[in-house]
Amino acid sequence: MADEMTGAQYNAGPIGKRRDPALVALLMVVTCNVYWLYWIYRTYKEVRDHNSAATRIIPGEALGFVFIPLFNFFWFFRVWWDCPRAILRLQRGDPMGERLLSPAAITTLMYTGFLLNVTLAIIHPGLLVVTEAMIVYAVIDCQRALNAHWQRHSPAGAAPASVEQGETFAAMLGIWRDTIQWGRVATFPAALIFSGVVVFVASQVGRLLVRMLFEERGSMSGMVEFSWMMRVSLYIGISEVILGLLAWALVWALRNEIGAAFIVAAFYAPLGIPLRFVSFSLFSESAMTFQFDAGLAVNVVYRFVWSLVLLVGLALSVRWIRPRFLALWLPAALAEATAGTVSEFLFAVVRGQNLLDLVINTDPFGGRIKYVFERFMERLIDYGGEIVTALLFAGLMTMGLLLFPLREKSQVPTAAK
Repeated sequence: MADEMTGAQYNAGPIGKRRDPALVALLMVVTCNVYWLYWIYRTYKEVRDHNSAATRIIPGEALGFVFIPLFNFFWFFRVWWDCPRAILRLQRGDPMGERLLSPAAITTLMYTGFLLNVTLAIIHPGLLVVTEAMIVYAVIDCQRALNAHWQRHSPAGAAPASVEQGETFAAMLGIWRDTIQWGRVATFPAALIFSGVVVFVASQVGRLLVRMLFEERGSMSGMVEFSWMMRVSLYIGISEVILGLLAWALVWALRNEIGAAFIVAAFYAPLGIPLRFVSFSLFSESAMTFQFDAGLAVNVVYRFVWSLVLLVGLALSVRWIRPRFLALWLPAALAEATAGTVSEFLFAVVRGQNLLDLVINTDPFGGRIKYVFERFMERLIDYGGEIVTALLFAGLMTMGLLLFPLREKSQVPTAAK
């Protein structure tokens, strides 16, 4: 079948249903991609009803062949080769000025996301957010293209509603048309602090309960853990304030989000050494002495990787990805997973630990089943904490941006040049 249809070949039938891309993304994540089965069936049905010449695949085949063992592996690739091209044929056959879908990009995202699922899960389950992001983005990009096409064929014929016009990472930091939006300036560090501290405390309480359950540790141990949690919480809080202020100041000064992100990460990473010493000293009864060791070195690398991935990811995603919550959540989740993976492997190298044992995280030769289960529970808490941290950050940022919408220059005090 040719990729283009002439006007004589194009016979528009009933239009399909416009679906909210944000709701599609949410349903994909919540149902662990099971919603995709319904989505692919409805998409093929609506495309075929609108114009049967767009694709040879009928809705029953698109869905039914997914349940055939072994053959379904081939069918996934076949469907995701055809689906975006069918949508493109609708657009080219009835051009109305809409943005053309890129089948190559959609197919690449789907193929890559599908093939990397197993690989990244072995390395670090938190990295599955990367592959899930690819799959979800491919689906919602197809849905946006369909929405635009159905909208132009609707009786009203109105253009699709715009989304967050003018929103950039700089605007999220409170920099908007040479003005300072002070509410947004405070939103970024506040979201970082709250999500980081709350999830850290919750995860440490969970780890403490697991150890008390399996090792029968007493209340005194709990007091020691509480003191340590206070130190780390203070360290996280001060660090996030510094990160937020550095990001805002450098983006404002340089007017270059990506360049500012690299400079912020370079300054933010080594600042963790004095901050850690100061914050840990405040809740310590004995005098602390400074000693640079492998743990501090790994912490510097962790801070650099985490801040760089987060800031660069936000600078890119808020421009290209909708809905806004997804654009905020993906970089945060990717930063948590990437930095956590890098630090774990660096610690393993420093300790001379077997990397395979680190990935599998078992003790097969020791025969200590209780130890294995304890470690499994702790790792589950860690991975869950990373995802929840990103969700909290994205949710708080979204709320803050809604509470402090962008205003014109006359309504906001002008910043000093």
